[in-house]
Amino acid sequence: MKGIEVNYNINDIFTIRALQGWDEFNFYSSQAQDSSDLFYDLSSNFYDIHYNGDLNFFNFNVYTIFYSFQKSKNKYDNNLLDDFALGYPNKIIAYQIEYQGNSDNIFLNLNQGNDIEFHTNDYTHTLGFQSSFVSSDLYIEKSFVSYQKLFTDEYVDGSRLYFSIYKNLLNCDISYDHINYDSKYQINNLLSPPTCMLEVNSVLSSRNDISIDFNNSLGNQIEIRRDLFGFDWLFNTSIYYKKYSHTESGEITSKNLPSFFNMLKFDIDDYKSYNDKKEFYPKRIVYSELSKWFNDDKFFLKGGFFSYRSLTSVYEVENSLTYPFQYSYNFSGGKSINGYIEYQDRTKIKNIHENLNKHYHYNTIYNSFSFTFNYDYVFSIFSEIEKDQDQFEKKWSGFELAMRFLGNNNISVFYGSQRGGLICSNGTCAYYPGFEEGFKATLRINYDI
Repeated sequence: MKGIEVNYNINDIFTIRALQGWDEFNFYSSQAQDSSDLFYDLSSNFYDIHYNGDLNFFNFNVYTIFYSFQKSKNKYDNNLLDDFALGYPNKIIAYQIEYQGNSDNIFLNLNQGNDIEFHTNDYTHTLGFQSSFVSSDLYIEKSFVSYQKLFTDEYVDGSRLYFSIYKNLLNCDISYDHINYDSKYQINNLLSPPTCMLEVNSVLSSRNDISIDFNNSLGNQIEIRRDLFGFDWLFNTSIYYKKYSHTESGEITSKNLPSFFNMLKFDIDDYKSYNDKKEFYPKRIVYSELSKWFNDDKFFLKGGFFSYRSLTSVYEVENSLTYPFQYSYNFSGGKSINGYIEYQDRTKIKNIHENLNKHYHYNTIYNSFSFTFNYDYVFSIFSEIEKDQDQFEKKWSGFELAMRFLGNNNISVFYGSQRGGLICSNGTCAYYPGFEEGFKATLRINYDI
């Protein structure tokens, strides 16, 4: 976005802000694309007012209150629609689904050559506050959305809710998060609300599909932290699923939403329970770790496990158990060693019917070792070995030399083989290409604005 932003501090308590911007918004038609191939023109107006003070109501203290209003206008005038798209107003737009194919979807047949122009408008009012109540920290944010459906003049009302509460209980830091996103026909723009799912800093676990539909989601997360026999212990579990069931091509179905406890149990071992849940695309994560510094903060150890289960599509169930282990030792003079070892057991079940399904089983070991010298230079060795149910083995390995410069910027050169695949971050997932016996150069520049 390019535009103008104005901030004005009325006093030490109230602040108002206004922003107006516009640009071409680029996005992907499929996760498998290595660069954006679709776009539309976007203009946005945003206004908000913040209160930062201390309001006391008996045991209820409010520290922050804010209200914001945003208006966005999308203009589509490029060749990205086909004749089938005229039936799209009553379909859900779910970006994690691969649209290219034989489905009558909006982003199909990009080379049809049909010039179809249309506009959509979004109006969003958001109210939120941060407070403390009975020794608990509370944060609530609620958005009320009015948006125009595709190819119609009809406006639809939607909403998004995020709720979080934290409390220290029995020397445990406990937090609970909840999301309820209900704007199923809306096209996202400038939107990155909470995912309500833990993202672990793990090579193998990041390949699990944890994409979030920011228009159609229900999610719950509990996290516990505490000191356990001198170790820092973390436990996190979360469950996510769609609020409205739909097929892979986006048609809304009339299935009743299973109860929360039914979803939490995630019982899909028989065909009926699987069939009841498949069009809600549930995901469940359980993660726990122990970590500690030894020898005057020179030696660090961390180990844990990551359990993942999901219905990634209406035809596929995936289960995985990942065991990450990390160690690090800091020497004097800017020297250190860092090691990372992971083992993952993964199973996929495809083409699920009453009497027909296919099982795929994989065991993967990932190992990396790095040596840092003179603070800014890092030499690393990587290897990955995967075996399937037939004991067929695949291997990837390589080494990398990296250098930090001008603060926290980084340039690196990698040689060897690298496995491609799904990488998930901040609720969105994309496929990265792999290669055999080649070079890769990477430049990362961080801007402090």
